[in-house]
Amino acid sequence: KVSKNDYYPQMFMKYNESDLNTLAMDQANITNITNNYWALWLTGESNIDKDWDAYVKSVNDAGLPDVLTIRQAAFDTYLAK
Repeated sequence: KVSKNDYYPQMFMKYNESDLNTLAMDQANITNITNNYWALWLTGESNIDKDWDAYVKSVNDAGLPDVLTIRQAAFDTYLAK
């Protein structure tokens, strides 16, 4: 049996204006970084093993921890209903 804890209900989660602004900016930056690294790795122009730590630092510096905190709080609020 599937419960509401078994999926990520993005369409039902609510965010305040400040969180929406943070998500929009940070997620755009994270996506750009991710797409760039993936392209380099897939084409062999870069070595994933060598670049992994720099990649992780880049997405963290771009706001990944904030995005995860905001999304987790929204998910927790959803589950509490």
